[in-house]
Amino acid sequence: MAIWTPTQKLKTTKLEEKGTLRRYKVEVPEDKLEEAAQNMLVRMQLTVRLPGFRQGKAPLEMVKRQLGDRVRAEAVEDLLKQVIGDVIKEQDLRPITMPEVKDLHLQNGKPLSFELQVEVAPNVDPKGYKGISVTKNEYAVDEKDIDERVKQLQEGNARLEAVEDGVIAENHYVVINFELTRDGKTIEGGSGKGELVDMSSEQTIDGLTQGLLGAKRGDEKEFEVKIEKKDTHAKVKIVEVKNKIIPALDDDFAKDLGFDTLDALKEKLREIVKGENERKSDHELQREIEEKLLSDNKFDVPARMVDQQADYMLQRITGRLNGQKISEKELADLKEKIRPDAEKSVRMQFIISEIAHRDKVEATDEEFQAELEQALEGTENDAQKKEVRETFAKRENDIRAALRERKVLKSIRDAAKIKTVKV
Repeated sequence: MAIWTPTQKLKTTKLEEKGTLRRYKVEVPEDKLEEAAQNMLVRMQLTVRLPGFRQGKAPLEMVKRQLGDRVRAEAVEDLLKQVIGDVIKEQDLRPITMPEVKDLHLQNGKPLSFELQVEVAPNVDPKGYKGISVTKNEYAVDEKDIDERVKQLQEGNARLEAVEDGVIAENHYVVINFELTRDGKTIEGGSGKGELVDMSSEQTIDGLTQGLLGAKRGDEKEFEVKIEKKDTHAKVKIVEVKNKIIPALDDDFAKDLGFDTLDALKEKLREIVKGENERKSDHELQREIEEKLLSDNKFDVPARMVDQQADYMLQRITGRLNGQKISEKELADLKEKIRPDAEKSVRMQFIISEIAHRDKVEATDEEFQAELEQALEGTENDAQKKEVRETFAKRENDIRAALRERKVLKSIRDAAKIKTVKV
């Protein structure tokens, strides 16, 4: 670590104060850098091994000659850490992200100079969060929705039965063996046996269902198809033709699903839909509360925090693409598209944090333990339990922050003036 003396002064000039960004030009006298290099040289002498000398016994001049560039680089890095700390203290800053060094100039006989960029926490004075006026939608259970769900259950419990004799139609399922070729060669993944084709749905092979229409079990057919817009020759054998048999909608159908009667099944579906509607209503209410808080509390937030949040959101989106390739330009465009939501998320974090500070809201040890116990309930063995406990230990601060946010939002909601509207 570089040694400072009271007579050595660094020069700090404020270049810009915009929103949460602070920019400074910093000049460090050359003698400070020289002193830092000397200190680093002595420290390095104690650890370096040079041919012909025991560790720590090589002459300083030889260490300097052999490792001069490394000594200077590490001295600059060491010096920058202390200078940045001194500037932050001198300017009474509260950095919210890691300070950045830009435009570093290092020349013999001249001061070490650089631009220091520091993002600080915004000044937040939460408004409008006590007694906030919002509307809650109350959704009725639609019997058409219940009928549709019963129909989906019927479809999901349908069975396929072979058609002994009959011409393939659009409502059939067909089992085929196939080979796909181009220029007389089988394409990659272009052969298979026992493939089931739903004649009523779209196919990735354009022209396949049209080529099968009118055929019978045992027939062999050859026809042209397109795969990714490329002409391809298809050779197909019809192994089996099947009908989909949908179960009758009666009490026996309900019993197969574990209910005494069809009415009991429908009543259970009504409970499920009611719960879904309540969760939808709660989510909409929470979104309205957050939007009103954001509308009433406008302030600049650190750009790098927004960028980090956008990256996090982008990772979550791309993680759901199941390996689907996406270009760098598409990623950049998507990140720019979600940036406004990332900015809102960061601003909401500051609003909630300040409300928690003012109202003295904290996550108690009991609440943290309850959250841990709930997470442990979803585990199946000791290894999973150990992993959960380790995660909670490592991320305790993050989990407590999430619990605190949950409590703040609940307190805002409990104090809100809610108007219920039947939808």
